[in-house]
Amino acid sequence: MQNGEKDIKKLENKIIKDNDAESICQFARDMKGANIEKLQEEIIKIKDAKYIYEFARDVKGANIKKLQDVIIDCIEDLGIYEVYVSKFIKDVKGVDIQSMVEKMLKKDFGDHITCKVINDHVKDLNIVKLENKIIQIKDIWRLRYFANTVKYINAEKLNTVANKLEYEESVSLTR
Repeated sequence: MQNGEKDIKKLENKIIKDNDAESICQFARDMKGANIEKLQEEIIKIKDAKYIYEFARDVKGANIKKLQDVIIDCIEDLGIYEVYVSKFIKDVKGVDIQSMVEKMLKKDFGDHITCKVINDHVKDLNIVKLENKIIQIKDIWRLRYFANTVKYINAEKLNTVANKLEYEESVSLTR
């Protein structure tokens, strides 16, 4: 290892030790020879949506698939979720929108954001597959919400499933 490489590693370790997401992103973006995978793991550990988004958008060699899963999992605040999930989909090259939407469906909040993403990117999505994922949720309210909000979805199919679930629920309550 040459002196320059040693200096980069030393600085990289210091930045990681400082646990400052902004510095990690800047270093990964600007420093030739930085260990992108190692720095990405540190960004993931910090769980800050802003810097996960910036890392994915700005750092050459970032693992977009991994970061798109992490950004959805790490956000618990609806406002932050709306901003950074939308920006991630819009600004990051190489996003698998289908996979991201399917992961968004697993969250129990933010359905209006998920619907907006589906409506904005309908040409990039397998709607039938999404319908089936929505049905798997087995939540009457959410089924009706998606049926009434998402363009090009088979609303009749979702409402039929919701009606069936509602009927089964009422039957089980009368027993």
